[in-house]
Order: sequence, then structure tokens, then C-alpha cells
Amino acid sequence: MEVKEIATWTTASAVGYQLFAKLCRSVLRRIATRIDASAETKAVLSGKAFPTYILSMLNAIQSTGWALYKLSKGKERWNDLSGNRESVALINGYLLGDLLLTKRWSKDTATVLHHFTGISLITGLLVSDAAVSLYPDAEIMESSTIFLNIMWFLRAFGKTDNSFYRITLYAFALLFFVTRVVFYPYTIYQCRQNKPEEWEKVNPVMRYGALPSLWLLQLFWFRKIAKMALSQ
Repeated sequence: MEVKEIATWTTASAVGYQLFAKLCRSVLRRIATRIDASAETKAVLSGKAFPTYILSMLNAIQSTGWALYKLSKGKERWNDLSGNRESVALINGYLLGDLLLTKRWSKDTATVLHHFTGISLITGLLVSDAAVSLYPDAEIMESSTIFLNIMWFLRAFGKTDNSFYRITLYAFALLFFVTRVVFYPYTIYQCRQNKPEEWEKVNPVMRYGALPSLWLLQLFWFRKIAKMALSQ
């Protein structure tokens, strides 16, 4: 994927996500003024956070859908690179779009740091055209984000004291562990064993620094998630 193509896909995706967020915000505010609901519910619907979680859900569904499609092909997916770069470039666009929607970076440093790190890693992989056949295997990690977003929507409306919330939390914790703690390092192992020529394309800094650090970060977050799940 040429740099120009990466920039085009990323920029177009970012603009699309921003426009959709503005449309969502406008529609949600209209709904909030017309429905018979509590002040808290209306505040949630008209708030700035709601559209960003809708965008996050769309990105997670897109990534997970593409990953499942490719994973359904078994080992044949390693020889079929079609659409892999574009799918990951869309994630890049989502991160950029969501970053630009963040009004006060100084007050949301976690989001800014997360998005800058994601954009840097994804752009680096796309520019080096490294490990393209394994992109879907990495994208499956976004499946846990679907349940994380559902949890946010439930919390936003105060619907946490029920079985559905607990089931969603357990599903999130399980998927996080399976896809990010177990399958992520296995994906790297597969790349090294089955696609050594692609592994060698990965920048050494990313290969021995960023990728292992990302796994350690997953362990850190899973510890917190497990504690939250066990407390229910």
C-alpha cells in the first residue's frame, strides 16, 4: 500500500467518522428534546460522549466482521491479502477521526495517548507493508470492544443492576483474555513461524519493543477487568 493510498483511506475514513458523529449528535439532541424521559437520560443522549461510543461500536463491528470473514477461510487467509490493508486503514481513520473529535486533549490524555500510539503503530505497519496476511488475526481483538461499548451504554442509562449487564461484562472479560492475552502473542508467533519474510519487514523497534509492550499493556488491563468481573 503506497503512502498516498494510506493517507487517502485514513483521511477519508476520518472525515466520514467525523461527519457521522456530527449527524448522530444532531439526531440524538432532537430525540432528547422530544421524548418523555428523565433529565439524566436526556443529558446522556445529548451529551458529547454518546456519539463517540457509537463510532467506537461501528469501528469494532467493522474490524471484527472482517476478521471473522478472513478467519473463516482457515490457513488459506494467509495467501489472500485482499482487503486487509484497507480494513486496517479504516481503523487508522477511526482513531484519527475520534482524536480530532476530542476537544480538550489536556483533559483526556488517556484517549490522546491511546490514539496516537495506535495511529503510529498502524501507519508504521502499513508503510512497511509488514505482516499483511496477519492483519485479520490482530483485528479480532476488537471483538471485545463491542461488549465494552454495550457496557458503557448500559452504565450511561443506569442499567447495571441486572443479569444482562453481568453477562456482558463476563463476555467482555472472556473475549479480552482470549483475543488479546492469548491470541495476540500467538498471532505474532504464527507470523514468525509461517511468514518469516513478512516478520523481517517489521521494524526492529516495533518487533522487539512496541509489540511486546502492547501485550504487557493487555495483561495490565486484563488484571483490572478480571477484578471488576469477579466483584459482580
